[in-house]
Formats: sequence, structure tokens, C-alpha cells
Amino acid sequence: MFIGSCNGVIHGIDRRTGQARWKYNALQDGGKQAEFHGIPVVTADLVVFGSDDRNPGGVGYVYAFEQKTGIIRWKYRAGAGVMADLVRDADRLYAVTLGDELVCLDLATGRPNWRFSTGWVNEEMTNVMATPAVIAGLVLFGGQNGVVHALDASSGQLIWKRDVGARVATPLVTASGAVYFGTFDHRVHRLALGPDGAHSEFDLGGNPFGAPVLLGDALLLLVYDSPDAPTLKALDHTLKEVRWKRETPGGWSSARPYLWRGRALAGSQQGKLAAFSPDGSEDWSDTLAGVVRGIGVTDDALYVGTLKGTVIAYRPPGLPTKRH
Repeated sequence: MFIGSCNGVIHGIDRRTGQARWKYNALQDGGKQAEFHGIPVVTADLVVFGSDDRNPGGVGYVYAFEQKTGIIRWKYRAGAGVMADLVRDADRLYAVTLGDELVCLDLATGRPNWRFSTGWVNEEMTNVMATPAVIAGLVLFGGQNGVVHALDASSGQLIWKRDVGARVATPLVTASGAVYFGTFDHRVHRLALGPDGAHSEFDLGGNPFGAPVLLGDALLLLVYDSPDAPTLKALDHTLKEVRWKRETPGGWSSARPYLWRGRALAGSQQGKLAAFSPDGSEDWSDTLAGVVRGIGVTDDALYVGTLKGTVIAYRPPGLPTKRH
């Protein structure tokens, strides 16, 4: 199990015992406060993370670590760094920097194949979390200039673009010939692929947070209806209506909704961990110690990271006991 944290440290941990195998502190690479936010890419022998430093003069990298030892295979300096999730497509790796530049790296060496910049300047060092999506030879990049760009995945050549009128706030998610994403003007969008594809949108009533998640024929998002208490909302995939929403005291605190065994998982400020069925009914819940942030999943267990810096190996109710 690989854990990145906001204190700039990566840990490689035996998920069966919780024993640390290796760690790496990114502060040794310069900058004032390196952090790790996005979901890494895991290959047969590597784990690749992006770091970010939003302080003036901040330095961030994309790191490829050997899984077993934590030895750095390569690292790529990415300006002030990368907050968004990394995306793999065969032997290519895509990363979006805090400077709103999409970089295509060679996965084996870390050398850049190409770069594409929107020209947007991040003067206030705000979050840039618009993870790209790869589909049918294209990489879709939602820019802070309010434009969704479709680029040739191998060359970086711009194929088409669509102005959506506001900065893209969330990762891009593709399904059924369309791409879904949220923007900073409280909207969620469904954009059919192609230069003239149909464009539908829905006012969420608050800013979307984290990645949209598709569960069955519904689209799930965390939405800040109030400044401090996100709500979990499920929309129909055509963005016509909110099918259901779920609130919790203090608001949901997980970095996004997560999927596990056909259920949506969310964690709260008060330590609640809950699983929701596609119809919005609560399948089960439990209370853990700490504010829930990240949730890792395997077939038979969850690994819950809290803002206290603790990781909890958790076995949800109802699973058959393993026999050895």
C-alpha cells in the first residue's frame, strides 16, 4: 500500500500488517512545503506520484518510485507541481500542473513527450485538480481558461476544443461517448465527444469537489452547498435532475466518493464511513477515529486515511471471514 500525505512524505506499507517498508520525504528536493494530493499510477514495479508546493517559488515533481524499495527510478520537475491525479495510457503518463499545463511523460524514463499549455497564469496558486481523461486516442484536458481541449494522445496536437464558460474544477470522467466534469460556477457538464457534440449542464447549487463517480446510470458528486459541509448528490446521467442527496453532521470530508462492490463510499468530518446503494439507501455505516480523507479499496478490505495521519485497515460488515 502506498500513501502520500500533506506533510510531503510518501510511505510504502505492508497492507496486511501495517509495517512500514520505506518512506521518502519530498522536502529534501527544495521548496517550502511539498504535499501529495492526487491518486498515483501503479505499474508492475513502479508507483508514480505527483507532488505540489503552492508557496511562492514552490517546487513540485512527478516521482517514479520502485515499489519494493522506494528508490527513485526517475523524477520530473513540474513547476510548482501536480495536485491532480496522474493518468496512464500504455507507456505514456499524463499530468496536469499547477500552471495549467498538460504534460505527457514517457512512463519508463520520465522524459517529456510533449506539453500543452492553456496560457492561464495561476497568480494566487489556487488548486488545479482537473485530471485529464484518455479515450479513443484522445486525451481530454479541462483547462482553467474554461475550455475543454481534445488532444491527440501520442503527439499532443489539438484536435478540437469547446468553451464551457468557467474554470474546470474536477477531474474529467468519460462514459457512453461523453465526458462529465464540474466547473467553478456551480455547474456539472455532460459534453458529447467531438467538436459539435451536444452539451448539457446542471446547476448543482454549490461548488463540486473531487472526482465525479459513475454508479450504475447515476453520476455522484460531492457538492459544497454550504462553505463547510459538502453534500453527496446523485444525478441521472443525462443531468436532468438530482435523484437523491445525502448529508451528514459536519459534512462529508472524503476527497471524493469512492466505489467498492457496487456501492459508493463516503467519509465524514465526524469519522462516519458509509456505503450507499445506487438508489441512495445506506447499505451500512460505521464510526472511525478521525476525519476521513482517503479510502483505498481491495476485494476484502478498506484502508481509510484520516487527517490525524492514521491509516485504518477496516473490514466492512457482512463479508465472509477468511479461512487460512
